[in-house]
Amino acid sequence: MKDWIFYPLMTLIAGAMVFFALNYGERQPIDPEDGYVIEGDLLQTLTPTPGTVLSFKGDSTNPIAYAVMSADYNDNKDISAGVFTVLGEEYFKAYAGENLTITVRARAAKRKPSDTFLISFLAPTAGRIKWQPFVPTEEFTDFVLTTKLGPFKPEKPEIYFGIWPDAKGDGRGIEVEKYEVRVSNPVKDD
Repeated sequence: MKDWIFYPLMTLIAGAMVFFALNYGERQPIDPEDGYVIEGDLLQTLTPTPGTVLSFKGDSTNPIAYAVMSADYNDNKDISAGVFTVLGEEYFKAYAGENLTITVRARAAKRKPSDTFLISFLAPTAGRIKWQPFVPTEEFTDFVLTTKLGPFKPEKPEIYFGIWPDAKGDGRGIEVEKYEVRVSNPVKDD
């Protein structure tokens, strides 16, 4: 077979295989009670945006124990999503209408510690939390936000959960062990 036929044909076949695997493969349903947790090796799935720096630290038994992040830029008009993770359509559908507890386990960086960092939970519906400031501690601490997520929006099926490591943008940082979203049980009046 001639190269000019072979390569386009193989590209088309490989593309079709990927398309069918992603669209018709077996997917496990999301159980909202299990939560959405990014920690350990999964920290490597975080995405840093321009103006942020991301690296990882650990030891021989746990090479990715925490993420080290800093920000050397802050323009409140163009802060983007910081160092973020994306909750896809399946999580948005599972969490729609639920009370959520959003947790970041963090501490001030050992070198050039940030005195304030920001957390956001950017949902395209009710329950959106814009940048909320927190003061990091010397030890890992859970920093918590709560919200009630609105209905699922199929035209915007993703939620961005981000951290801006240094509110002033002076290149200072924090260390993060975990990003977590869980359904919280509302307190019932007796």
